[in-house]
Amino acid sequence: MKKLCTTELLSEKRVRSLRPVREEEVGKLMKLIGGEAGGGGAVNLSRLLFAVSNMITSRTAFGTIRELEGSFLPGIIDEHVSRKRRRRETEDHDMAEGAEEDDNDDDDLVDVLLASTNNHVEVKAVILVSDSSPIAVEWTMSELMKNPEKMEKVQREVRHFFDKRGEGAVVDEALLNELKYLKSVVKETFRLHPPAALSLPREGPETVVVNGYQIPSRTRVIVNYWAIGRDPSHWTQPNQFIPERFLDTCIDYRGFDFQLLPFGSGRRVCPGMNYGTAVVYSLLANLLYRFNWELPNQIKPQDLDMSENFGGAISRKKNLYLIPIPYHAP
Repeated sequence: MKKLCTTELLSEKRVRSLRPVREEEVGKLMKLIGGEAGGGGAVNLSRLLFAVSNMITSRTAFGTIRELEGSFLPGIIDEHVSRKRRRRETEDHDMAEGAEEDDNDDDDLVDVLLASTNNHVEVKAVILVSDSSPIAVEWTMSELMKNPEKMEKVQREVRHFFDKRGEGAVVDEALLNELKYLKSVVKETFRLHPPAALSLPREGPETVVVNGYQIPSRTRVIVNYWAIGRDPSHWTQPNQFIPERFLDTCIDYRGFDFQLLPFGSGRRVCPGMNYGTAVVYSLLANLLYRFNWELPNQIKPQDLDMSENFGGAISRKKNLYLIPIPYHAP
């Protein structure tokens, strides 16, 4: 299953092929926010981020759109996978009887998965791998609102880059790799707010000694990614949001630098890393380019509630409400 994910379903090539889906759904979100911006009120950005993530995942996995919020996605997957399994189990009989295939039921990600495994839980886990993308964007926007000088700096970079491409320029996902400060902002968010606080349990095959401690073979080990990202022996001012720390370093989040492991490392690295980060960059670049943002109810940046809601992924305890103000290129 891991090999299937890394080489087929969630490979860089497959992620690039899904770019039109991401751009279309993100574009719809921008239009929705633009419509809301006319009234001058706040939008529930948390809810909107989970909704667009669901739509992207739905189109990627099922070939259809289910416009439901994040809490309903597992149920959608259960329903769709069960229907697919029933169809596969009776397909030969149906075809023998001359039954016609559903025009909207072409092969999709679920079909590919079920061809390799009939394990419902495994299929569901693979599809849910992108669930942390809206959380990462939510935390990034929260940190930028709390640090207005960082917000101004990253928006200046994004707008300067795309404004020079002419009137009516769109945020081209293929060019986002050139935005160095935006990349640093995302890395800093992953450091402070990793998609998962703890790794899945690992088991050592033999007895080892680490820092003077003997760890017997077959001992279960759980890595604390959250603590690693805030370790003062590796990071200056570890609890502060400072994207600049990544501008003059090659430290990355792909599992080769052990002081920054938001997606794990080695053979157990998160297979959905490429898929999830593509969604994160696409959403962020558009949000930062197309709108200025203000906190509602005269909340001051230093008073923004950053409480965490601990779980499988560490999300904000309270939804993030922001006032969007459309940006017009000069």
